[in-house]
Amino acid sequence: MVQYLPVGEISLYFALNFIFLFYSSYRVFSYGKLIYKENAEFGFSEGWWIIGRPKDDMDYEWHNWKNFLIEHAFWYIIHMILSQMVRLIKQRPSPFFYAAISFIFIFTRYGIIMTIAAFASAFLFYGLSRSASKVIFWAGSSIYLLALNLLKSDAFFDFLTRHTKLGESEIYEILIVFAWMLLKCISFGIDAIEHRKSRESHSDWEFCLEPFMGYVFYFPTLHLGPIMIYSRYRKSLRQEVSEVSTEKILIFLRDILLSIFWMVFLEGALHFFYVNNLQTNENVVSQLDSWALYGFGYLLGQFFHIKYVIAYGIGMAFARMDDIDPPRKPKCISRIHLYSDMWKHFDHGLYEFLFRYIYCELCAKTSSVGKKLLASLLTFVFIYLWHGFYFYIFIWSLMNFLCLTVESFARQISKTPTYRRFIQEHFNQTWEYRWNGALGTLLLVPAVISNFFFLASYDVGIIFVQRTFCSGFLHYLCVFG
Repeated sequence: MVQYLPVGEISLYFALNFIFLFYSSYRVFSYGKLIYKENAEFGFSEGWWIIGRPKDDMDYEWHNWKNFLIEHAFWYIIHMILSQMVRLIKQRPSPFFYAAISFIFIFTRYGIIMTIAAFASAFLFYGLSRSASKVIFWAGSSIYLLALNLLKSDAFFDFLTRHTKLGESEIYEILIVFAWMLLKCISFGIDAIEHRKSRESHSDWEFCLEPFMGYVFYFPTLHLGPIMIYSRYRKSLRQEVSEVSTEKILIFLRDILLSIFWMVFLEGALHFFYVNNLQTNENVVSQLDSWALYGFGYLLGQFFHIKYVIAYGIGMAFARMDDIDPPRKPKCISRIHLYSDMWKHFDHGLYEFLFRYIYCELCAKTSSVGKKLLASLLTFVFIYLWHGFYFYIFIWSLMNFLCLTVESFARQISKTPTYRRFIQEHFNQTWEYRWNGALGTLLLVPAVISNFFFLASYDVGIIFVQRTFCSGFLHYLCVFG
């Protein structure tokens, strides 16, 4: 519909957007000395000598991911070389080899206890997948999910640290591995149960132990994701092994170099924008002027987006080398104006999983509004439980559910004859586009603010709510504009 707007108007919007984002980002930069003064003792490192500024090192997640990629680059290289050799020798994918690489890695990195725990969990789910009942399978998955949340608690975390002789980083990593494993086991299990009901005996091997283990323990996505539903992996089992062509290698190198570029870019940006330190200090956040506050929110989202472009991009690059069709990369959040698109396009793999195995299991296109609403609610309950029993996660999940529910109802209303007649009588196509933009903004503002509970903390999220909705109509109108 963008063609309905004049080129000059679109150009004006782009120019204003650039100016606003540049100035608000600059305002965040200008608070750097205050942020550094508050957290200089533990939130910063010396940074690159060529820049000559302290670097924000407060993001534990990024610190862990970055170190994991750097320290274990050897394993990725070994996987690629041996994977291609085995595939060419056997002329077919080798799920057993995929699982063997991860088995050796888990054993050398996390020890025998975690290795047994990981493979025992996988065998348990494989056994459940042999059941003909989805109810039994989901019951077992729910128990596993609850147990995983208990392991995330401080008490169990300390227990694991003491009794496994692993450091906090290793415990953090293995819990992430278990979380990704759960999604992959559910994907395989539901597909396997449906396959047996369909009685398609010609593809029985695709649901045997070897492809299951290769899928669950596929090393390039073992720790950093993304989640690839089993149907994507299953396609690679049917294909003939393609040659390691020059074009294929160049595409792989391009994807890896792009991830490295964004890693360097992010590391450099952390010398100028101290958003990770800022999100842990609500006292400083409350002192920000409105330009800096919303610039902080924008940069929070952008840093989060780039982290996932890097992490997912590497897993996707290796998957393509193994002829596995991965989900799409995260779409830049600045290009998303409907919040339902945030769920569809930011983490496309997770969206496919949620839509396929939870939402569509509970309702269909022809289902009643009430049934669709219940399916949506239970989907977000799963999202909350999978991310962890934290209050800020609960607030984020609840606000996302409410915003998407309102958007869904608005979409249904927009299709009614009465609404269409109103639009045709009062608007041409150009003004309808502007009208839809205005209505979408009313919902986008609280939807975006909901992310600050997730990306920062409950206290920071409350500051955004108070500043946006409790600072007078004129202030809100500026944010809306």
